[in-house]
Amino acid sequence: MRVAGRRNGFILVAVLWLLAIFGVVALGYSRATRFKSLEIANEIRLAEEDHLMWSGLERAAFHCDLYLRNREAFLLPARRGGLSEVQRSVMWYPRFETYPLDMGGHVLHVRVEPVGARMGLAGMTPERWSAVLYACGVTDERAAQEIMDAVADWQDEDGLQHAEGAEQDYYDGLEPAYACKNAPIESLDELLLIRGVTPELYYGTDERPGLIHFLDVNGQAERLDINAAHPLAFAIVPGLSPREAAVFVLMRQEAPFTTMAEATELLSLETAGELERYFHVLPESAGLELRISRESEPGPDARIETRTFVQ
Repeated sequence: MRVAGRRNGFILVAVLWLLAIFGVVALGYSRATRFKSLEIANEIRLAEEDHLMWSGLERAAFHCDLYLRNREAFLLPARRGGLSEVQRSVMWYPRFETYPLDMGGHVLHVRVEPVGARMGLAGMTPERWSAVLYACGVTDERAAQEIMDAVADWQDEDGLQHAEGAEQDYYDGLEPAYACKNAPIESLDELLLIRGVTPELYYGTDERPGLIHFLDVNGQAERLDINAAHPLAFAIVPGLSPREAAVFVLMRQEAPFTTMAEATELLSLETAGELERYFHVLPESAGLELRISRESEPGPDARIETRTFVQ
């Protein structure tokens, strides 16, 4: 009897161990299945998001193509053979304000900007630098000169320092230290590495523009597009009040400026001349850059897809 009891106890313990092992295996399989299901669901979601974004860019390209093909008529007033309001509404011209795009219940936002529409770093003269820096809040002439000289030192090939600039000895004293490039800037955000260029100066604030609103490594423009420029970029125009700049923004939201006369008729002759010095209307462009996102003002973590559209 005692031997049979021990045998039965051993069998019971073995069965319990087997059940425990099977339970662990089943739990592991369940978790693996759940993780695999989540992985597949994420892949499907990403694929759907990719399809949504690229489909949205295709639709945006259609509207932009209509504008590029009919640009001359777009710029004409209706009484001189221009387009009707309905015809204009389906043509996406370059502007700062985004175009909302309904994709089957998903609202996307598309910004259209001319390729090379900002000022190119390579073509920046001291006069342009002074105007841009002043608009961005650098009102002290010496501070502006320090930034200009530091940018020049960052890009030139030698180690000779400009009068107010910064070469390797300055960057060696930083924590952490890093090398002065001594080569042309390849990405605009390199400016953040250069002496005197703060994040506030680069990105701007709620009250004033930043360098990013005026400059681009591949920029080709001497003047900014009055329809596509950032609202704060009007600060570059001497004598233009914030109220007048706000009126421009409201006017272009209602209808695009098709001639500079539409903007300058409200200004004094002197201010009008300054406006035309820094802005022009819907210039011809080699192409348009389309940026699409789920948000009209996407944050740093938002997904943005970009496409350059050339007719």
